[in-house]
Amino acid sequence: MHPEQMTAAQPAKPTYRGETARGEASAHKGSSWLRIFLIVLVLAAAGSGGAYLLASGRAQDGKHAAAQHDGEGSAAAGAEPTVQVVQPVRGGMERTTIQPGTVRAFEYAELFAKVSGFVKTLNVDRGTRVKKDQLLAEIYDPERDVAVEQAEAALDHAKAVVAQAESSILTANAAVLAAKAKQKEARAVRDQKMAERDYRRKQYIRIADLVKKGDVEERLADEEHDNYLSAEGSVLSAEAGIETAAAELAEATAAVEKAKADLKAAQAGVRVAEANLDMAKVFVQYTKILSPYDGVVIFRGESVHPGTFIRSAADGTGVPLLTVASDDKMRTIVLVPDRDVPYCKVGDPATVQFEPLAGRVFKAKVSRIAESEDLKDRTMRVEIDIDNSDHALRDGMFGRAEILLEKLIKNLTIPSSCLAQRNGKGEGAVFVVRDGELHRVPVRVGLDNGLRVEVTSGLSEQDQVVLRPDASVAEGTKVQTEAVKVE
Repeated sequence: MHPEQMTAAQPAKPTYRGETARGEASAHKGSSWLRIFLIVLVLAAAGSGGAYLLASGRAQDGKHAAAQHDGEGSAAAGAEPTVQVVQPVRGGMERTTIQPGTVRAFEYAELFAKVSGFVKTLNVDRGTRVKKDQLLAEIYDPERDVAVEQAEAALDHAKAVVAQAESSILTANAAVLAAKAKQKEARAVRDQKMAERDYRRKQYIRIADLVKKGDVEERLADEEHDNYLSAEGSVLSAEAGIETAAAELAEATAAVEKAKADLKAAQAGVRVAEANLDMAKVFVQYTKILSPYDGVVIFRGESVHPGTFIRSAADGTGVPLLTVASDDKMRTIVLVPDRDVPYCKVGDPATVQFEPLAGRVFKAKVSRIAESEDLKDRTMRVEIDIDNSDHALRDGMFGRAEILLEKLIKNLTIPSSCLAQRNGKGEGAVFVVRDGELHRVPVRVGLDNGLRVEVTSGLSEQDQVVLRPDASVAEGTKVQTEAVKVE
């Protein structure tokens, strides 16, 4: 009997108002639980049937698949696998080297103080753009100014000595002229005295003859003889005067030579004084720090401020006052590894890319190479000059440089996917098909651009190289080949 019918067949009992409400609630609650119970029974029955049907379907599918697999296995048991093969080609790729590059200013100068002193003025700071010969800083050293004044006074004194020597030469030349005139006068006097002596001698001879004849007194002959001897003495005196005049001339001439020597010494003194003055002025110029070229200040010493006392570089200071860099053109320094050194030469096309500049690429050429490798890391320094007229590049920036070493290489190349093995020593292995069988062949590899790889030894142009080899394939496996062309 249905539960609802059983409930309806029971005799009704009298109830009060409250009891009627409780009874209706109890009846409603019992009806809800009954509905839930019936729904659960229906779902359980349906689930059992669905599960049975699903299990039966899976069993049938499994049997069908097993039967199909057994059939395919039986059909493929006697067939050889097919592999795709390519033949090595000569060239087909460019030889490039991609290396990090460091940007440096094309020229830069560390400026030191040549003299010690106080920083008088400082006209620049880090980042200041400067022109050639621009005054960057000035050092105050009063001793240098005094040294210039002393050198100027010494030069004036040397010039006065030169003037005095020139006057001495004039005086000495005048003395020479006087000595020559006196010498000429002495010769005239001698000639006069000789003429008088000759006259007295003749007069004495004539009177002596008259004395012998008795025409005149002997006293007259004695007088003429005395006159003759006196005239002879006058001649000797005149000749002595000539000798004195010659000595005075020689003395005057020597005085001229001495005056000329004194003049040369005075002139040399002038040159020395001028050199000392120039040196003093040079040291004064050292107090002014000038820019060696157009560029930018990239360094200033931490202690370089107006009023600071700084020591000269000769005193052993190792920190420059300022550093100026010429940055209209920059040089990118690239360290090319040993394997690429034989192919790198001046003029090779190059590109330099800088990530900080949003990947901006600069096209240039190799400007210079070291022609020698560093023994520490076996790299060669290569420099690439880059125009930097817009001053986008900064000294010390880091970029990526790619240098085209060869437009087309001469060795054999194969697709990179042909390599079955490769290590960092340039050794690798590929599979080739020979007489219908797979063989593992060791090769020497070089350049690899990600698509093709250079093979320097181990293969020939006639070899059939397996493309994308399966590592599970064993040596000597019989295979069929399918030739493909890889761009």
